[in-house]
Amino acid sequence: MRLLCDLGGDASLALTQAALDELGIRATGAGHRIMDFKGSTFEARGFRVARLRIGNAAFTNVSGSLQPHASYIGLALFAANRIVLDYRGGKMTLIARETEHLERAACGGAPCHFRRALPRRRPISAI
Repeated sequence: MRLLCDLGGDASLALTQAALDELGIRATGAGHRIMDFKGSTFEARGFRVARLRIGNAAFTNVSGSLQPHASYIGLALFAANRIVLDYRGGKMTLIARETEHLERAACGGAPCHFRRALPRRRPISAI
């Protein structure tokens, strides 16, 4: 399943109802009202995923919430890692935080390949 990667968000995992249905996951947690980027409010119910694999990286007991607009993984999921983004190569590498010398980890870590979601365009503004 393709997911957006929201490194600016604080959630670990957010899935739409369609994604939950496809994966056979049931939202079980109590809901709480939140406001989306459009100003609409909705009830975000929680769920847990026993095991989540992204590339070679595996995460266990991941908590998430139901979202109406998009399914994504967020920064909180990667809290135990340093993230190296290679936009040109189309991959993200997760390196354990305790790694002291990042230059020695350049070939290590867990690569997670991604695809650019939008075509290249000219900037919409200039300074």
